[in-house]
Amino acid sequence: MKIKVFQETLDQISQLDMNLQEEAIAEFFDSWKMDMNQMDDVLLIGIEI
Repeated sequence: MKIKVFQETLDQISQLDMNLQEEAIAEFFDSWKMDMNQMDDVLLIGIEI
């Protein structure tokens, strides 16, 4: 995955509610991963201030 595309996605969803951000990130990851098996662990932490 290109880091720029991921950063742009995070910028686009940054103003959404945390639950909607979680859904958007899950959809983004699933579309990026497609039908491939996941080989590595992925951890993304969101903090609401």
